[in-house]
Amino acid sequence: MESSCDGSVLLVGDGDFSFSLSLLKHGRLSPAQVTTSNLETSETIQHHKLAKNNMCELENKGARVLLEVDARELHNHPVINQNLYLRIIFNFPLADRHNIKKNRALLADFFSSCSQVLAPGGHVMVTLCKGQGGTPADRPQRSWHDSWQALAMAANAGFVLADIFHFEADSFPEYHSVGFRFQDKSFDTEGSLVHVFEKANMVSVVESVVARGSVELGGTTYSCSHYIAEKLKRNLLEEEDSPIGWVKKELELSLGQCFSSTKLPSGYLDAVLPGYKSSVCIGSSTAESDAGVEGLHSLGTISDLPTGSGDGDALTEIKKQKDDDNLMRKRELASLQFAHGVGESEETRQSTSNSSDCLPLLTQFIPDNNESVYVFIKSSAKTGQQDNEVNIETESESNDQRVVDQDSVSCAADFSEDNEQPVADCDKVFHHRVSLLESLTSLCSVLSENSGETQNLSSTGAHLLAAQEVSDADLSVGHSITVAGQCCRPRPIVSNTLQVYHELGFIHKLSSVSEDLAESAVCGNNNTDFEMISSSLLSCLQKSTVFRDNSLLETHPCPNSNKVMVEGMLEIKVVKLVYRKEIQTDSVSQPIGIILKATSHGSHQFLVSILHLDSIICQARNIPDPRLLWSDSSKVLDQLKMFAALHPSVSHDQYQAVSLYPMKFLHDLSFWESSTQQFDETELLEVIRYVAQDCVVKVSLMDKYAEPETGRTSRCYRLHFQSHSLAFPYSMSWKLQSLIRIEVARRLDVVLR
Repeated sequence: MESSCDGSVLLVGDGDFSFSLSLLKHGRLSPAQVTTSNLETSETIQHHKLAKNNMCELENKGARVLLEVDARELHNHPVINQNLYLRIIFNFPLADRHNIKKNRALLADFFSSCSQVLAPGGHVMVTLCKGQGGTPADRPQRSWHDSWQALAMAANAGFVLADIFHFEADSFPEYHSVGFRFQDKSFDTEGSLVHVFEKANMVSVVESVVARGSVELGGTTYSCSHYIAEKLKRNLLEEEDSPIGWVKKELELSLGQCFSSTKLPSGYLDAVLPGYKSSVCIGSSTAESDAGVEGLHSLGTISDLPTGSGDGDALTEIKKQKDDDNLMRKRELASLQFAHGVGESEETRQSTSNSSDCLPLLTQFIPDNNESVYVFIKSSAKTGQQDNEVNIETESESNDQRVVDQDSVSCAADFSEDNEQPVADCDKVFHHRVSLLESLTSLCSVLSENSGETQNLSSTGAHLLAAQEVSDADLSVGHSITVAGQCCRPRPIVSNTLQVYHELGFIHKLSSVSEDLAESAVCGNNNTDFEMISSSLLSCLQKSTVFRDNSLLETHPCPNSNKVMVEGMLEIKVVKLVYRKEIQTDSVSQPIGIILKATSHGSHQFLVSILHLDSIICQARNIPDPRLLWSDSSKVLDQLKMFAALHPSVSHDQYQAVSLYPMKFLHDLSFWESSTQQFDETELLEVIRYVAQDCVVKVSLMDKYAEPETGRTSRCYRLHFQSHSLAFPYSMSWKLQSLIRIEVARRLDVVLR
């Protein structure tokens, strides 16, 4: 409050002007900077015995003193609205002693008004008595509904809480608190808190909802989910001053020094691969079908897609076949669903959940379902690139109408244009890689001693980019390579996970084994070499500038259910999980990567490590949510640039929240499932994403109920709305959930409740 600043300072509601006087006497502000005001008139101000003398002294010093200034109408005051103020101070506002709603309204109107006279980069300081603010900083903390809800009132005008500290009355000896209007009585200021607010961008609601977007990857334009397209366009690995790119460079540097590893360019591997199934997943009964590992991708190839009659689009045909392929699996999962919080079979559910402690952690890095991908449709020259917008005002349209992607229509036409032509000629349906492991076969091939084998692998699914091809001679140095890339896959909406993420892969060739040994006990060989390399890898990462003295890297074995199915590899096992632990605290270790042992059909063994760069930077710099890595907030971007620059003058290397105690709003979404189509929860989550973007941080199924009389099934989901960098008023969360309801009903053909 008393610190110096380069702009004007406005004090609002200073009862007898004693705080303004004390601020000038003991602070670092010049009188010419200060404008102080009060709601009282020249007559009523006389009830405060010290007011007249204080006003005279302030004016003699050169400060401006104003009466009859309403805190709710600052922008309309003929004197105040002539300037912009870098600091606005409002101590102990009060509209009514006994009506908390009036006090909230006073705050809301004050924030709305002062936002119009606040200079860019300015602060609004509001001092409230103990417990009034309603934040966790209050001691004791009141119930939210029994507080003034200062954060919510400020958010309505686009403010976020930037700082909070105790009001030290002793620092202002002349200050004399006065009570309600016309009463010259002091009140207790012990435990009072100063809330410092800053302007921030506000969560917005668009007038049209874009379901499908387009993105250019590898020189080819694809149609895909609009949410995914916007994320992939940024490419944080290459974005200037991005901490993701910095982590990649630092880890590559450390690995290059320790292992003389060769760094592959980020565009060396294709990010978009053929088919609608990934070639990697955790080994399971579903994956280990009669078709074997080679059959994992077969249903995803174009030649195996149904041709259709020309009436539907390619995505509809894909969805139909996926539903048929997984009907048995979905029926099994349905038996484990909860009904009013009680499972149908507690014993069955318990046996399923206890199959392996390692498996749930592995799914953070490797999908357990190879159909969990984002489908990409190659754009047709005759249709071009076109996003499809759904106007909000079309709520009355028939539920049978759907947003149809133009590229999908083109692909469907190609399916049925000429029955004599093989369907594979369409070559339009692809998916974005879910992990760098999808390219493991090609990555291992560049380390192979057999150049003939390398050529063969490259022509059978390695998907190398010819434009950025690297010679085998360049890649044979040091027997190690590193490569980074963007990955994405559908995931549940939770606070610490996003659908687009970034991986760094490290592949080191171990000593060769014979073919007979490779066919029998592949991953049981070269244990000494494997352990030595994995230990060196951990030590190398620990020395990187990414992990400071407060970080300890460790590995935990993964003994159960650790097989990974990768097309083109003989066998792969996850041997270890890589964790990072905070040394100075008792926090639980968090996983940041995995170490695998892989054996190719050519009898070569490799140590493979996959590191999640998003998890690493968030843990190492205490970033509470990976969504902040994508933030457009200048306050957030400045800190992210600081992490990447590592400027020596920076005294701290931990993220400082730009919005303290961000508001969280809960909205329930209840509906009856469609009677004509099978409910798809993945589609529900996609609707939520492209309507609300990253403002929904968690979605949980609260209830599932089957009506005995009709057999209809009802679902209730709880949506958690929150932003760590934007001002987020309740009204915006309500509008977003309303749009989500409209889109869910339209896209999924459900009946809202």
